[in-house]
Amino acid sequence: MKISYIYTLASIMIIMFCIVNCTDEDSIKLDTQIEMKDFSLQEAKTFFEKQSEVSLITSRSLNNKSITPGDFIPKWEVAIGSSKNGIACYDIPITPTYQYKAIHVDEKNGFPSAGKVNIYQKLIIIKDLNSKRMGQYILTLIPSKTYDNKYSHDICNKFINCADKGEFTGIAIYSCVYSNLTARVSQYKNGIKTDGVFLLSTTSKTDFISKYEQARMLVSAITVQRKNVVLTRGEDDYDFTYDGGWLDDVIVTPPDYSEWGENEMEDWINSSRPDTSPIDPEPEPENPATPDDESQDNSNNDTEQKPIQSQDFIAAKDDKFVIAKLPDRMEKQIGYTCVTSIISYIKLTLGGTATYDSNGVLKVDHGTILQEYINYQIGLNPNLSTGAILMDIIGNGMHIEKIAGFVDKFFTTVPADNITFVEAINNGYIIMTTIKSEMEQSAHNIAVIGYHTNGNLIYMDPEYGCWREAPVSALGLYAYVISGVK
Repeated sequence: MKISYIYTLASIMIIMFCIVNCTDEDSIKLDTQIEMKDFSLQEAKTFFEKQSEVSLITSRSLNNKSITPGDFIPKWEVAIGSSKNGIACYDIPITPTYQYKAIHVDEKNGFPSAGKVNIYQKLIIIKDLNSKRMGQYILTLIPSKTYDNKYSHDICNKFINCADKGEFTGIAIYSCVYSNLTARVSQYKNGIKTDGVFLLSTTSKTDFISKYEQARMLVSAITVQRKNVVLTRGEDDYDFTYDGGWLDDVIVTPPDYSEWGENEMEDWINSSRPDTSPIDPEPEPENPATPDDESQDNSNNDTEQKPIQSQDFIAAKDDKFVIAKLPDRMEKQIGYTCVTSIISYIKLTLGGTATYDSNGVLKVDHGTILQEYINYQIGLNPNLSTGAILMDIIGNGMHIEKIAGFVDKFFTTVPADNITFVEAINNGYIIMTTIKSEMEQSAHNIAVIGYHTNGNLIYMDPEYGCWREAPVSALGLYAYVISGVK
């Protein structure tokens, strides 16, 4: 929630994918297409066709939360060859089944800036020139708003996998062609890789979890808005139906990795791709670079902007909760949508149909609650556009004067003035309130669902996606004591 909103998370990425197929043949520089001595285009094409034959039973569209282009046609005639650090590669434009739209929120002059961006996608086929092993990936490029506005449909041509990256600023995601498994996530600024992680070279469960969390940090949140390319509707005819979640919804993972045996992780990864000896598709070193750019983000400073006086929840013997069997984890908020995320959590807690992912995390259904908010806003002002409302709440949060009316759409409440937190919890009421932030004139929306005997309140925090606790003194710019769902 923003009165400004909660935490200024520098360089937070909120993505509603808009994958634009890299098929603009006029923009491809044919003179850069070379027949590499140690890796011919025909060899790459033969490898692709062979992998296609052995993977016929696997659909590229099985996982609705993946970033697959669906079934696609490679444009071999405009493939671009390149090589670097012992890796040879062909970048091949494609005609996909699906296109998507995206909203990219990043920082500009110290403030969140949200806007639509196109997301670009192509096929890459690589060869390790030393071992002679080969591999193939779908490369998805998620540019910053400024970069997308500047280069538009030339982005795929400018970003060459084993050559110059064309001053690209944004995120690159490499996915296995048939399993949709996310293989690598990298962050670029002005054409230089500043961070990245390869997920298919893990040596243990602990190593995988560490890399998995690093990937989640690189792409903070993802929301998907998909369109079938075969439809003839115009670009603005995308339905605003969202399939949102954090990067764990994009990285295809086996069920509950906390229960893996010693070899299960390796066995599962090997069974999820045709090539069981994965090759890292990026030739650049993993050590983060620091481009010479005065507009660098301050993402390392967000520790100082977290809510004060709060801490991880520690269970105690006599903890009291509003109801039994409350979900203790939820999908994290998308961007600055703490208010809508908590409203969705409360609805599900007080009687909605709750669903959980394979790790036992409550699915918040960001799409439905965001659509509810869009409809609510248009009802108040029919002149507002869906895109403007969406960008405002994701990029700025919900303004305080709009909260009361939106809460009233869903819940019955009791006056907050004549009841304490403990009394409300004892009566089975959830309190939607705020926790103090170190940012001036800012607060973060949470749901108080219990208390310790030591006086600390237990609450669900949508930014953390789990229960936390804090003293009463840390809470309360406003409070809605919710007694039920309408």
